[in-house]
Amino acid sequence: MSEKPLNKINSPVSTASVSGMLTICVGLGIIFIGVREFLYPSSGARGFGVSLTTSSDGDFLAIKAARDVVSGVLLFTVLFCATVGS
Repeated sequence: MSEKPLNKINSPVSTASVSGMLTICVGLGIIFIGVREFLYPSSGARGFGVSLTTSSDGDFLAIKAARDVVSGVLLFTVLFCATVGS
């Protein structure tokens, strides 16, 4: 009796699949939001409905922007690893 290994994904993942394209779109969107917050913090804050009351509020936006960019890059890393592993 032949058993499939439990740690192997049964369906291959590729960038041409629906899930791959969705991952790419979401990753690019998250990176775009992060870069926009780095370049234009006041308009980014207004876009999210947050007002900048003190100058230190920009520091929190910079942290959020860095987190967004890293999250987008992480999606591409996971997609790449899944594509190579299949």
